[in-house]
Amino acid sequence: ASTIVRSSESVGNEMSAATVSYLHRVREILAGSLRSVEAGESLDLESLVTELASCLNSLSENVASNASDDEHENDVTLNASDDEENDVIIQVLDEILKFLASPRIDQDVMDALSFELPKAISKFAGLSSRCLELAEAIVDRFVEACNPRDMLSVLCEALDAARVSLSLSSSSTPLLHGLSKVFLSVRRRHYEQLKVAVPIVLKVLKDMSLEPDMQPEGLFDKALGIAVSIKDVASKLEKEEGTNVRSLLGLYLMQITAVLSVSIKDKVDSGVPLVMQLKPLLAYCGLTHLGLITGNDPERLLSTISKG
Repeated sequence: ASTIVRSSESVGNEMSAATVSYLHRVREILAGSLRSVEAGESLDLESLVTELASCLNSLSENVASNASDDEHENDVTLNASDDEENDVIIQVLDEILKFLASPRIDQDVMDALSFELPKAISKFAGLSSRCLELAEAIVDRFVEACNPRDMLSVLCEALDAARVSLSLSSSSTPLLHGLSKVFLSVRRRHYEQLKVAVPIVLKVLKDMSLEPDMQPEGLFDKALGIAVSIKDVASKLEKEEGTNVRSLLGLYLMQITAVLSVSIKDKVDSGVPLVMQLKPLLAYCGLTHLGLITGNDPERLLSTISKG
């Protein structure tokens, strides 16, 4: 037994040391880039982005590997090591957030990092509530500082990439959170932008509904957040574009209702309160029970979309 404990302690120490080394490397990369910016030196943005993204991706792979190993171990030492690892990752995300919040960061650096970091940091969102909070804050920072149309493309690409993830539900959460805010930040051609993004969101939600441990309430909250953002966009638009966005929202609501039914499965009673929350949104889009049953409302929305 003592041999097993010593072996577990050794594995735990190795994991902790490896994770801490990632923290040191992230700090070095960020500190070096900040010194270059402050000194007015030319910064190799491609090198910075590649190195930081590579470091974070390697760290996430290390965490996933350790989690897989821990499924076969129940030793207290390993559980303690997991807590240390989580603490280090929180420090990594916190360092990145502080870096992005610095008023001395050049816009070119921010733009360059925005193309890779949302995808990389979202992989840590499922580790703890604090990791999720920091991941969402990092995405928020990019949404605030970068061009909305660029961020829309970045987040859609990251969501599409997350679909192959083993932890789609957790990794997509900060991305969907950011996307709901980007919708409100886009200044023009709202309908064209939404028409590209909404199908990607629906694919992600559909894949999430098939996850064995996915709770209907969690899935619904993510879907509803996107719907409310689309409604807020539509309410600010006039004439034809506003009509097109409302039609797109109506079709989206019908799709997420179908997706939700897959997640609910045989728990019909638990789904009724969730679907009832969609009633004001359905009414906003001009959808009625009779129109949905007869198919007239879907046909009307599809006709509007096809003209748009």
